[in-house]
Amino acid sequence: RDLHSFPTRRSSDLQAANATPKDINLQLSAAQAQVTAGSIDKAEAFLDRASRLDHDHYRLHALRGEIDRLEDRNADAVKEYNAVLAHLPANPAEGPLFAIQVHMNLMELYQSLKQAEASQQQLEIAQKQISALNETGPGRLPFLRLRASIKMHLNDLDGAGGDLKEALAISPKDPNTLQLDGDLLMKLGRTEEAINAYSQI
Repeated sequence: RDLHSFPTRRSSDLQAANATPKDINLQLSAAQAQVTAGSIDKAEAFLDRASRLDHDHYRLHALRGEIDRLEDRNADAVKEYNAVLAHLPANPAEGPLFAIQVHMNLMELYQSLKQAEASQQQLEIAQKQISALNETGPGRLPFLRLRASIKMHLNDLDGAGGDLKEALAISPKDPNTLQLDGDLLMKLGRTEEAINAYSQI
């Protein structure tokens, strides 16, 4: 559900962001670190700086959308995530999965807002885009997780299971994969196996 591709920063890098206020990437990475730590108030100072440097930077919109979603301002989050897509470069630093994850976030947000047609449209876009990819190497695990999530929403539970089996073979203790595997097992009615998966997180 989250855009995990953003790099996070240690405290020394937060100091670097403060020391270099006109470096937008440092400001955005520092803001992401604060959001990840649950310090949204502290993130705002870095976001404000980034906004003054480039108010339409796609990562700025992504972070604001993430904050809106965390605070249940779903209509505002939709606007921010659509702005991400509007300003996304052809080859973002986060890689090809980034835009697909944005579409999945929008799918869930539209669903929560009872906009079924818009939600379905976002799911179809995500499915089309991920079908054109076959990530290997370090990108294989997040690719398999995202494709499994899309397949689950399309009710292709067998396909999702195959992707998660491969993902767990790559990294048996990955918490995001275990969470998704538990969700799939619950959908399949295999409650005890789901609880076992969740207990390993």
